[in-house]
Formats: sequence, structure tokens, C-alpha cells
Amino acid sequence: ESLLRKQPRTAIDDARVAAMRAAAISPAHDARIRRLLFLALTSGARIDLVTATAGTKDADWQVRRLALLAMASPAIEKTPRAPEALAAVQARLADPDFQVRLEAAKLAGRFGDCAAVAARLRDAAVPVVLQALDSLPNTCRADTGVIASLQAMASDGAARWQVTTRAVSALSRLSPEVAGPLAASPAFAAHPVWQARAAVAATA
Repeated sequence: ESLLRKQPRTAIDDARVAAMRAAAISPAHDARIRRLLFLALTSGARIDLVTATAGTKDADWQVRRLALLAMASPAIEKTPRAPEALAAVQARLADPDFQVRLEAAKLAGRFGDCAAVAARLRDAAVPVVLQALDSLPNTCRADTGVIASLQAMASDGAARWQVTTRAVSALSRLSPEVAGPLAASPAFAAHPVWQARAAVAATA
């Protein structure tokens, strides 16, 4: 495991790779071992969709997160996305740990699943909300409900400035005609946080 993780190009026979994949999703092994195996398989491009999908159901949240990261790796991206893989990502959007939901939102965006990503715009954890805003795919352009939600978030004076500015940024990608007037509004021009003024100015 250590050799493959530190030297990804190391030649390892198929039997050993299969054994590592099996061990990575086996509850008989300690969670730390499973984490290291996922890291090794992913960095060495030996991860496969079956192993990654199974890993998203692990009892350990860090393994679940690593499994989602593995699903976004080049080794798996070349594989046609199976329905069970999409279902696994959608299931993790409701994960009890926000770190896992964050990665699921990112991956759902790469899959082009507008509804799944938009569902996390009201997540209890701000980092997940920010990731969802950044991950909204182009398929959301035709969703008037999503555009309305973004408009409301961008106009919410009580929200954190990071959320409002990311909402404006998302709108500038998905609906420039709606984002323009918001970005030019006095509320942003006179915003007390300079990072907010800079972020909105960058979308103009």
C-alpha cells in the first residue's frame, strides 16, 4: 500500500490489486487501513468503479469521502457512469457528515445533476452551500426554480457575504441577464467587506 501510494507508477500484478480492492471495502480491516488503501488505489490509478461505489457506503466518513474522490479520478472518469454510481452519489448528498456531502455535491455537478446539487443550496453547513453554488452545472440554466433561488440568496442581506457573492457568481454563469443588475446594485457597491466588492466586480 505504502509503495503504491508514494510511487504511483509502481508495477503491481492484477492479483495484488484485486486483493487491495477487496481489503479497501472490507469491514474486517481497521478504518485507517481502508483509508490508506483508497488513497493508494486512487493515486496509483488502480481504483475501479465497483470498489469506489462500495466505499461510499462505508461506516467511516473519511472512507466515504475518499470513495467519492476516487469516483472523480481519471481512472474512473473514463468508465461509463453506471446508474448505481449516480445513485451512490445522490445518497451521499444526505450524508450525516458535511465533508462527505461537500464532495458529493461537487461530483453531482460534474455528472450534470442539477436537481441533486440544487438540493444542497440550503444545507446546514456553509461549506456545502458554497460548494453547491460553485458546482451547479449548466443544465441548471433552464431551471427557473434554481435561478429564483440564486436570486434570493444573492439578495439576502442577512446571509454571509461568501454566500451572497457566490450566488451572484453562479448567476453570472447560468443567467447573466439576472446577475447583471444584482452585481451593479448599490448594496454590493457599498458592501462593507472588500472581498465581497471584489468578488462581485469580477463577475461584471
